Amino acid sequence: IVEAARALDSGALTSGDLVAHARRRVDVDALTSNAFTRDDKDASTTASTGRQSMWHRAVRDARASDARRRASDGGDAGASASGGGELASALDGVPFAVK
Repeated sequence: IVEAARALDSGALTSGDLVAHARRRVDVDALTSNAFTRDDKDASTTASTGRQSMWHRAVRDARASDARRRASDGGDAGASASGGGELASALDGVPFAVK
């Protein structure tokens, strides 16, 4: 987690990059462990319940974090309108799961 936060701080990776990597890792791990429920298998189920899948929420949150980082660096004036520019925490944008 610390390495991911450092990569975000240095600009080497975006939160979107980290979410994409996490999804690939979960997909690989699912072959042996089934550690995650897959609430995004059936789009119609998700649509009928009105819930966003875990991955849709993760991507949305990653985009918001990336916008805050750009705004805090002075690179995205539009992000400040959505509360951008001030990171939520030192780990803002680092995806993680709790089981």
